[in-house]
Amino acid sequence: MKIKLPLVSFLLGVGALFSSSTFAQINHAALLPGSHKVQLGDVRIHYVVSGHGPLLFHTAVGWGLSTVTYQNAFKPLEKRFTVVYVEVRGNGESSLPSDLAHMDQSDFAGDIDRLRAYLGLDKISLMGHSGGGAITLEYAEDYPTHLEKGILIDPAVFGDRDEKQTEAYMDLWKDDPKYKDAIESVRRDNSDPKTDAEATKQLESIISLYFSDPAKYLPILTKQMGASQVSAVTENAYWAAIARTPHDQEKRYNAIHGKLLIINGTVDWICPYAVVERLHEGVPGSELKLYANVGHFPWIEEPGRFFQEVTDFLSE
Repeated sequence: MKIKLPLVSFLLGVGALFSSSTFAQINHAALLPGSHKVQLGDVRIHYVVSGHGPLLFHTAVGWGLSTVTYQNAFKPLEKRFTVVYVEVRGNGESSLPSDLAHMDQSDFAGDIDRLRAYLGLDKISLMGHSGGGAITLEYAEDYPTHLEKGILIDPAVFGDRDEKQTEAYMDLWKDDPKYKDAIESVRRDNSDPKTDAEATKQLESIISLYFSDPAKYLPILTKQMGASQVSAVTENAYWAAIARTPHDQEKRYNAIHGKLLIINGTVDWICPYAVVERLHEGVPGSELKLYANVGHFPWIEEPGRFFQEVTDFLSE
């Protein structure tokens, strides 16, 4: 049987990236482009493979969104890398665990490492945004010998969320017409959503806060998200699990062996840049890129710089 040239190139790219994994060990069929599902323990994990070149894993945020937004946003990376978009338990098409108590950062990191093992890889490069950044950080701390490189994009850091800085942003912006309604929504609505529609509406009511110029940039995010909905069950289980078992990620920076690239906007209200400055200081050899006057989505506000810096880091 003849193997078509694109498939040969893809498989050679996989083998080139993971020099510590023998070519025979890699589960090539499970890394072919397309949608995949695999049973890992008591959860069925969905992941999507797209692009060409060395492997780059990208994790969902954890609190109930699919990876559709990132699949639409990160097409430029797929020109140089094969991106594996992983939907950790309860996110997108991945199933929930039988016990909803197992829905925190360590559980999500465990899903990714079980997928790594299933794929026959010794090490991976992993990228995550926001809550996905917290998962990437957890993976770096829990599985230090299995992380080659980590990219944290405006990450949440559990144990160092800097709520005072978040409140300071809201106090500063509370009378700004761009943000006034969103801030009122944040301060008014703390109830657990009962339906996916309600959870999605809550997100939409505050999303303008995530941009330096909502009128300019929010339509781009809306297009990237498509018809994505937040899972209310997952969101509620996520926050309950985190409240039940607090994670002090900032106390385990010394466990990290892999190289880290940290990207953060300087006007990100929910993941303030002071947090990643401390993260950068705590992880020797990490790289920090601050984006002046940029909010929570740097690839939307400064796409040229963002994709170039990510590509350069992965290509070093």
